[in-house]
Amino acid sequence: MEQYSSIERNVSFIQYVLNDRRSIEYLFEGLKIEVPLNTLNRDTVEAVLVLIDKLPKFVKYVSLVEQIIEVTKAVMSDKESFQHLVKGAKESAEPILGKINVGISIMEEAKERAEQDNSKVTVYSLIKLLKDPAVQQVVHFFKALLSVMSERDWRNKSQNFRTTLVYEVFTFVLC
Repeated sequence: MEQYSSIERNVSFIQYVLNDRRSIEYLFEGLKIEVPLNTLNRDTVEAVLVLIDKLPKFVKYVSLVEQIIEVTKAVMSDKESFQHLVKGAKESAEPILGKINVGISIMEEAKERAEQDNSKVTVYSLIKLLKDPAVQQVVHFFKALLSVMSERDWRNKSQNFRTTLVYEVFTFVLC
């Protein structure tokens, strides 16, 4: 409340000064700039005062940004520091890239084996395959996926979406 009364006093003073032509001419005489006086109204002055009140926060953030820019410039201009930064980024990414490459190689090998396998798929072989823990996990995943989709009423929005999604996931897994 005290802050608003202080703002009101400042606004009243500024309005008084703005209404006094001699004071305005004296203030702007040294600046030698032209400021349209018709844009300076109560809202503008209040906004300026609020902005002035927020300046300490702005200064803190601007200082932080300046420090970041200085460090970035220093690192980018120093080849050794830049190379060390790139090396650190590569070291951080290597475990992730390694897992991705292992996954890709597994998928490629499985695809090759599937293309070379000419044996017939029987009901008995499917039942035997369903006992495999990996297949059980995939089946449980798809059961849960279909359950979530029906809970979210996907069937009413698009009857083909469900079929398309299952087909796309199977295609992704098999390819």
